[in-house]
Order: sequence, then structure tokens, then C-alpha cells
Amino acid sequence: MPISDGQPWRISYTAMGDHPSADFCKDTVAWIDNASGTDIVKACNLRTGKHIAVAGNGRESIQFITLTDELLVISTYSTLCYACDLTTGEKRSFRLPSTHDMQWSCRGRSVGGIIRNRNLSLGTTAFVWNFDSRNCKAFEIQNPTVTLRNSSEWLSARAVLINPPSETMLICWSIDTETETIIHFSRYTYAGKKSQEDRVHRIEYRVPPWRLQAINGCGGFRLCTLSKERQETPLIFTELSDKFEECKSNVKLQGLRDMLWKDSIYRLDFGKNGDKLQVHCRGTRDAPMARPLEFHRSQTYWPQNTAGACLFLNDVFVVLFGVDSMHIWCFDKDINLPRDELKALHRQKKASIS
Repeated sequence: MPISDGQPWRISYTAMGDHPSADFCKDTVAWIDNASGTDIVKACNLRTGKHIAVAGNGRESIQFITLTDELLVISTYSTLCYACDLTTGEKRSFRLPSTHDMQWSCRGRSVGGIIRNRNLSLGTTAFVWNFDSRNCKAFEIQNPTVTLRNSSEWLSARAVLINPPSETMLICWSIDTETETIIHFSRYTYAGKKSQEDRVHRIEYRVPPWRLQAINGCGGFRLCTLSKERQETPLIFTELSDKFEECKSNVKLQGLRDMLWKDSIYRLDFGKNGDKLQVHCRGTRDAPMARPLEFHRSQTYWPQNTAGACLFLNDVFVVLFGVDSMHIWCFDKDINLPRDELKALHRQKKASIS
């Protein structure tokens, strides 16, 4: 059911800095709250109201969080990482050699990622950890090279996508030249064996890859870049065909501002006078938003540009995080948002499950 008027459900929280640290997956939203002076990660299922609050074993500072449909994953600056079962609330931990300069890929009950070495000649460390077996597999990969100006240059690992059923991971490397970005893709088994030869894609302008973001819930991913202003044709990975292709429609996205979901663009923007924050939808006729979602900036604190906001969405929910508040729209009129549970979770100062 399309949204006809966009008054969101709002909840405030105490963030850690100028940018929100939050995630959204399927029906669950999670964020870091620092109201008590200790970092606590809070997560709530927007359908059922089931919620948890998770903290580290000490007064650890949390680096960032990510969600799967089954797990809440937490990285700390101490290299100790936690995963919490969203159903049972059970928390388990594992330690990595470093959490500096890394990228995550978490799916189902598995946590994977890559850790970049500052010296590119030393390669990249890849790992995958399973919540149920508590087994962590790690292996070193030599970074690929490319010949530029008659010399061999190392590419840097940029993004990773694990595939638990096949026990493989896709790794994306890139290097910027004066006129373009060269991207390599390779697939490896969890044992560290290359299962597919490198594929190369060239983008005719400099846009460093950042991460792979789900765009349809059915094995489609967009390779997000760090471009802030340039409009680009998104590079789409389809897991079923195991191929990267440029989007066939006339879709143009700005790297850090726009979301793509089922061929529709969702753009976060300020109004002409800067007094309203709007979420526009451009795309297919069956897109769930009938008109832009908007609200006055006076309703909450927003920075002077959209860099301080995070937009998440799927077929049912739009979730917008600001620096100090979260706004939720629901497309399904038969779903009653768990307002009481969210309020209780907002007031919560200690770790628990409910």
C-alpha cells in the first residue's frame, strides 16, 4: 500500500558523534546509543517488537555494527568482536588480528570480511566466522597487480561478499588512475583457493568502490562507491549468474546519497529552502512511495547536508537515521509499529533481551 502522507514514527537517541552508526535488515533496525556513557547496541524487530540491548564485556568502545536476518554483529576498537542471536539473545565473541581498515560481509549466521594491509605488497587477510560452530577460517591473499606507465602497481581490496551455501567469497579490488578506476573481481573458497579467474571492469572516471549493498533481497547487489556528487551508472552484481553488469535502465545514482531498490531510486535531499528533509522516489510504477516523504528540519537536529543521515529501506519499511534520532515509515497499513517496545528500548540503560 503506497504511503500517501509521510508522517514518520520518531524516536530519539544519544549518538556518538556527527554521524549515526546504525543498520537495518529485513524487519530489524539496530543502532548504537551512548546515553549512559557506555556504548550499548539496541535492536528491535519492527514487526514483532522483540528487542535486545547488547554491550561488550567491559567498557569497550564500539567501532561499528551490522545486521543479518539472524545476527547482530558488533566490532570494537579492541579487535574483539561480538555476534548476538536476534531470536535467543545469545552473545558469542571472536577476536581478529586487527579491525583497522577492514570491510565486513555478514549473511545468515556467518560473519566474513577482509583486512587490508597498509603495505599492499603484503596482501589482504580474509576471514569467515560461523556463529554455530564458532569456527573461524582465515587466509592470506596476494593482491592483484596492473601495469600502469610501464610499471606494476598493486590493487587494494575494497569490498567483499560471502556466500555461505557455497562457502565462497567474492572480493573486489581497485586502483585509481588519472582518468579511470580499474576494478578486479575474484572468488575464493573459504580454504583460500581461487575458484574463479579475475574479471576486470573499467569505469571512465575515478570512483573508489566502497561496499556491496543488497538492492532486492534476491541476490542482487549494487557496488557502492565513495562518490559524493558525481552521478554514475550503478554496477550491479547478480549472485545467480555470478556476474557484474552496468544497470541496463537509465538509472543514475550519486554514490553516498541515493539508494536503489528494485529499479527505483530513493534520494535523500533537502527542500529548496533547506527547511525540509525529503525522501524522493523515482522509478517503477509499483514503487511503494506515492509521493515524497518529508518533514521539517525543526523536528530534529540535522547537519547542514545529507552526509550526516543514513537511509535504509525495503518493500515494507523506510528507516532514516539522523545524528540524534530515527524516523520510521511503514508501507503496510496492517503492521502496527511497536511504539511501546521502542520507547522502552530507548529508556533502557543496560544490556538485556525482551
